[in-house]
Amino acid sequence: MKNKSRTLTTNRIPAGVWLWRTGLILVLVLAWLVACAPQRPVVIQIGQEERRVRSSARTVGELLAEQGVELGKLDRVEPDVWQELDPDTPVVITRVEETTVSERVEVPFQKRTVRNRALADGESRLIQPGQNGEEEVIYRVTFENGQEVRRKEIQRRVLRQAID
Repeated sequence: MKNKSRTLTTNRIPAGVWLWRTGLILVLVLAWLVACAPQRPVVIQIGQEERRVRSSARTVGELLAEQGVELGKLDRVEPDVWQELDPDTPVVITRVEETTVSERVEVPFQKRTVRNRALADGESRLIQPGQNGEEEVIYRVTFENGQEVRRKEIQRRVLRQAID
């Protein structure tokens, strides 16, 4: 018996090609829908800078992502990122930074007066000169939009004791 080969011709396309074409069409449709979504004017205030933009975002978070605005871990956003975007309410971003600052502080010595019967009334004599001490004070300083708004002492240590 002879081997005969047959060629089968069909109008069907392979599943992988169909999925790829369908996916491409879906992406194009979504892109068209986004492009055709109504754009609303929105004001974004970042620190001292004000931006007027047009956006189709539904939430504040979507707006910030769309505009490429990155938030620091301490930054504040009003209204909050999950809230619906209201074109009449500006989105205000307060840039918040914290740092520690170290200061050296002079600690004055205390003057001590000791009565001595050997001295006449109103007369005084210096027995031992005093010496100021020194402390290191560490503060946590908070800045909002570049302006210092809070300074809290977090540590204090004596570097040199005052001598009375």
